[in-house]
Amino acid sequence: MDTQLLPKGSKVVIYRRKSLESEDRQVVSLERQQQEIYDRIITPNKLQVLKDFAEKKSAKAPGRPIFDEMIDFVSKNDVKFIVCFALNRLARNPMDAGKLSWIVQNSGVRLVTTNKIYTDNDNILTQMEFVVSNQFILDLRKHTISGLQKKLESGQAPIHAPIGYINNMKATQGMRNILPDPDRFDLVRRMWDMLLSKQYLPSEIYKTATKEWGLTTKPATNTNGEVKTAKPLSRSQMYEVFHNLFYTGKFEYSGKVYQGNHKPMITMGEFEEAQRILGGKNNRRPRFCVFSYTGMIRCECGGMVTAHERHRFICPACKSKYNALTNTQCPKCKTKAPEKKWYGCLYHCSQKSIKGGCRTQSIKLRDLEDQIDGILETMNIDPDFLSWGLSKLRQNVSDEQEFRNESVKNLTRQLQDIERRETILKDRFFSSDNEDNSLLTTEEFKQRREELILNRTEVEATLAANSQTHDSSVETITDAYDFVKKARYWLKHGSIQERRLILTTVSSNLQLIEGKILVDLKKEYDCLQKGKEVCEQTAEAFEPDKKTDGTVEYGDWMLKNPIMGGIPDSNRRPPPPQGGALTN
Repeated sequence: MDTQLLPKGSKVVIYRRKSLESEDRQVVSLERQQQEIYDRIITPNKLQVLKDFAEKKSAKAPGRPIFDEMIDFVSKNDVKFIVCFALNRLARNPMDAGKLSWIVQNSGVRLVTTNKIYTDNDNILTQMEFVVSNQFILDLRKHTISGLQKKLESGQAPIHAPIGYINNMKATQGMRNILPDPDRFDLVRRMWDMLLSKQYLPSEIYKTATKEWGLTTKPATNTNGEVKTAKPLSRSQMYEVFHNLFYTGKFEYSGKVYQGNHKPMITMGEFEEAQRILGGKNNRRPRFCVFSYTGMIRCECGGMVTAHERHRFICPACKSKYNALTNTQCPKCKTKAPEKKWYGCLYHCSQKSIKGGCRTQSIKLRDLEDQIDGILETMNIDPDFLSWGLSKLRQNVSDEQEFRNESVKNLTRQLQDIERRETILKDRFFSSDNEDNSLLTTEEFKQRREELILNRTEVEATLAANSQTHDSSVETITDAYDFVKKARYWLKHGSIQERRLILTTVSSNLQLIEGKILVDLKKEYDCLQKGKEVCEQTAEAFEPDKKTDGTVEYGDWMLKNPIMGGIPDSNRRPPPPQGGALTN
């Protein structure tokens, strides 16, 4: 830099710019620019800074307010020097470059960078610098548009992922696809199911999602890398979900619809039905129906199982059926409604009402509850058989505990032996006889010590695992048996909440396939069901003696039955004499 062109004490203005867009991603920060300007220009030449202009805006197009303010300030004040980090910080478009060239040629203003001072004699060089900066923007725009078009054609949506999805930030730039959010995908799908069931108002869906499920937006990250607090889903965001084509596997960009490569949450038919529900005149139902088993059973097609009910009067005169909730007399013959009314409830797939939707067979409420009762019956094991099974299980648990205790003792002895060997190793290495490393070299000491440390770590981990092991299978099965005994009563006389509790407690997966309810029993209830099967199969092979009242004493029978772990009478030892012990 020719310092003669920059007299000491000159009045200058500073202009710094850092765009948040892609063309300036690699440019140094505003703070770094300021430090470089002061260290290399202002301080060495003892310049007088009248004003420091800093701007966070792209220069690819005219219209930067801070830049225009700087040009106006230079024009109205006695300023001969504009100091910047580089010329491309001042302008990247022809209009702003023209403003700077004009004031340099006509006002004697000089552009000062960390490498060079540009005067009116450097007009060609200045223009070339600005042309290069402008060409960079033009090339970048072409490459960006080309890359964006390829991305759209490949199904990658260049958007911020809506709730229920996340942007894959681990992928390389340009290949970042959109993945299901493991924490929110299923919750948002349940919102769609509630809407498509036509049993819930949008306000009720919003309340359930935010209050009961705790659905929130994904925590955002600011420019400093700080994670912001997740916020509850707003009402407007909920409606945006229900009107967003993205959930069908497609997405809209610049007025065009593209097929995405992300996992769809709903079908196109479900999306269209949702728009009819939200935009229809009768989207509000006249009353709210609460059913015992909706929202927890899935159809074989993947849709949720919903229900509808009918309250009907049958006219005693003309035998017509009509709505019992809205009529007090027959609409046809005007006969007064009878005292008794007919009630029916049918469970079916929520996709059944959609054109070309699911055709899975429906099931009546009473048939559904009969099937549930049948499932509970398969777990209603005989108390004597359960008592025998639990005694065997307790014995197994006790044996396993004894084995673990013995393992703990062995591991403790191993740990003590390792500590003893460590002590011997240290004593040998640090003894006065080993000053010349004749007994043990440093490398040998390190190698053996590392082996002992590794061995000790493994033994300590195994010891901790054996010490913390607790088998609660006996208590779990006992609690499950107590629940099954009460569940059959709740199924007939309990509230809606109690009946819902039955299925959610015994099963982790509920499906309706061709009018049949299929369940995946949880482990403890599956044990009860298998125990009932074993009991029935064994009872068929070995019929026990009946008591006088016709009942069976399974406990005594099992003690005599070798198949059940008992001892036959022929091999059973005689009872000991009173007050004595068993003899050989």
